[in-house]
Amino acid sequence: LLDMLPLRLKVNKKERFVHTLRNTRTRAYSALANSGVPLETILEELRIPTSTTNTPLFQVLFNYRMGALRAPKMGDAVMSFLQYEDAKAPFDLTVSVDEKDDGSGMLTFSMQDYLYDIEGADLLVSTYINLLDSLSTDSSQRLHEVSLANKLLSDKALVAGTGEIAEFGWEKSLTLSQRVEWQAAQSPDALAVKDLSGTSRTRGEIQARASIIASALKENGVTYGSRVAVYCEATVDSIACILATHKVGGVYVPLDVRNSPERLVAVVTECNPTIILCHEATAVSVTSFAGEQARILNISDLKDASSNGDNADGQDSSAIQDLSRLSDPAFILYTSGSTGKPKGIMLSQSACSIHFASISSSLGLTESDVVLQQSALGFDASLAQMFFAAVNGAALVLGNNRGDPADMASIMEAEKV
Repeated sequence: LLDMLPLRLKVNKKERFVHTLRNTRTRAYSALANSGVPLETILEELRIPTSTTNTPLFQVLFNYRMGALRAPKMGDAVMSFLQYEDAKAPFDLTVSVDEKDDGSGMLTFSMQDYLYDIEGADLLVSTYINLLDSLSTDSSQRLHEVSLANKLLSDKALVAGTGEIAEFGWEKSLTLSQRVEWQAAQSPDALAVKDLSGTSRTRGEIQARASIIASALKENGVTYGSRVAVYCEATVDSIACILATHKVGGVYVPLDVRNSPERLVAVVTECNPTIILCHEATAVSVTSFAGEQARILNISDLKDASSNGDNADGQDSSAIQDLSRLSDPAFILYTSGSTGKPKGIMLSQSACSIHFASISSSLGLTESDVVLQQSALGFDASLAQMFFAAVNGAALVLGNNRGDPADMASIMEAEKV
């Protein structure tokens, strides 16, 4: 650490390593020609302030120590090098190079433990060894062609990151809405959902309601890839709106009734939905953010199917074919916007099917179970709670996590959640 020379090396990733090596050597020798200038003098000349928390100009030190490990003699006795403790340098990373008597070199990597844990240090060293092995074998390689990790390490990472193969539990070609429709066909009279008002619907009734909403969506120009924004409180219609959107190939975008008009304006402006669904409880407030050009549909005006299977227009509600595909986008969820403008995250049908199938397998949910849905509809947990129930044929009970916890506990006890 006698003469510390700041070096700036510009690397061209398309350059061959042999040229990079020569250029680096030239720059290093040029710097050594100025090694008589103390670092303090350089800092003063450049008017760079010193700090007690970080080192100026550079954070990585390459420390070349010529002859430091050569075995010294005491008379006829030769002392053998065993070990040493290096100086505690303040740099983020220090690479020390020591020459040994046999002509080989020893490299020591020293890192600040508040920046690197032992796994990070091992990864850095193994990456260096891989690069050293690869580039010494063929120095004509271009830098961007050299793999940082060796194949064995990459394969281990893939195995570690893949995890176990999850059994689907249902036909892999089915989307979420098609899986829910399949469950309804098995037991159409089984309870599907119950909300805070005490209103309940069977699986068959949910399918009929979803078909009625889907017909209205088609009449209002919703087609493949259309964004359908839903501004409704949590009711028995919540999952019907999602199923209806997917039946016509649309993308469900929840608008949280708890959010401010300003945030809702930002979401609607960004995703530009084809239509906004509301119901009686939100029909007035939807106008505060929807804009003059927005198409709004009040689902409270859509009457349920009659006993003969006809909807309000006299059409057979079962005639709505589910057009969703695994390759389609399924949901767009928006971040909280706490760090700025809300950002939309798109989730695909296939990703959601795999997710809900694998988690359902772990939870072991069956038709006899009851699932609580108490998260805000704009929050991703609400989708999990709804579809953990729906795809497994379990009953869904709606609650409200903003209410009295004692009331929530009473609902859970009464409904045997």
